[in-house]
Amino acid sequence: MFHADEVLAHQGTLPRCQDLKAYQDNQGVPYTISSNQLYALKASIEATDWERRYQQIMKWSKLVRRLLKTRGYVTLADDTCAAPHVISIKLPESISSSKFGNLMEASGIWLSYRSPYLIRGNIIQICFMHI
Repeated sequence: MFHADEVLAHQGTLPRCQDLKAYQDNQGVPYTISSNQLYALKASIEATDWERRYQQIMKWSKLVRRLLKTRGYVTLADDTCAAPHVISIKLPESISSSKFGNLMEASGIWLSYRSPYLIRGNIIQICFMHI
C-alpha cells in the first residue's frame, strides 16, 4: 500500500484484513488475503469502462445543472468547481427538503436529504454514484 500520510485507525466494523492501519503498523501484509476477494475486486474493476462512465456522469451533471438553473433552483457549488457526481440544491423556504425527499422517494426517485446538515440547510442532493 502506498500512502503519503499517517493512516488513522479505523473505528468501525471493517475487517482487519482490509484495515490499512494494520498494514502500516506491521510494515507489510499482516494477514492472509482472500484470493477470492482480490479476484472479485479485479473483475469488478475490469468489467467497468471507467472512461465512458465518467463521461456519462459529466454529461448528466451538466444537463441536470442547466435544467435546474433555468427553473430558478440554486445549486450550492459553482459549475467550475463542483463534483460532477453530486448536485446539492438549496430549496426555497416554502419547500421542506424532508417532505420533498419523502415524496420523491415514494415516487421511486432516491435523493440524499436525511443527513442532519442537509435538513438544517434545507438541501437535497442528486447523486450519480450508483447508476
